[in-house]
Amino acid sequence: MISIVTVTYNNSKGLEKTLKSIQKQTDNAYELIVIDGGSKDNTASILESYHNIISFSLSENDSGIYDAMNKGVKFCTSPFVIFMNAGDCFFDSSSVQKINREVKQGDSIYVADCICRTSYGLEKKIMAKPLASYSMPTSHQSIIFPTRFVNYDLQFKICSDFDLYSRLKKEFAVHNLNFYLSLTEGGGVSSKYKYRSHREKFRINRVHKNFFVSSVLFLYEIALSFFKDIFIFVVGRDSLSVICKRLFK
Repeated sequence: MISIVTVTYNNSKGLEKTLKSIQKQTDNAYELIVIDGGSKDNTASILESYHNIISFSLSENDSGIYDAMNKGVKFCTSPFVIFMNAGDCFFDSSSVQKINREVKQGDSIYVADCICRTSYGLEKKIMAKPLASYSMPTSHQSIIFPTRFVNYDLQFKICSDFDLYSRLKKEFAVHNLNFYLSLTEGGGVSSKYKYRSHREKFRINRVHKNFFVSSVLFLYEIALSFFKDIFIFVVGRDSLSVICKRLFK
């Protein structure tokens, strides 16, 4: 059995999308924990509509997404947990079945592939890289953690998932599941605040990794983001979206 933690706040549309994805799973050997940050929209009615698949739900104020995720982990009873937050979906209806078939080895981390729908209307394939050291091996929604060791550091508002992975990777083996596990939407908090994201990532890397390499990587990512922003400003976001769709259709 796998624990699924879903965190939401004023995103009833995204929440229903996620719950539908979970409801469609052919294997119901899972527990679903939903943590709501005290939403003011119709989240409560959505939760009531899907009460039959929800093992536990809590609605109260929190200190952000990672605080909510820490809360969710406390109610998990399975040895492994995956985070599928509001708006995220499993890749297909057999995803949980594949997890329960493949995820069995003690205190280990499991990574899988992901499809990310970008803001330019493209679907970006993210292939899992279990040997990655200075970046996430895949999207957060395609990582399965050993539940009892999950504790997000709240000093990191954007990249606490990377900090968690960096800490646990030192202790546990990382296994590649070699299948697509999640569908995510681009434009998350790390995209909206990418320069702050780069700074947090640098802080994490300089603690867990080589300082020189971390510094060079930080400067490279800052420069790359800067030139991307300049290019988008010159071309225009709408025009870039049209170009991308024509090139990759």
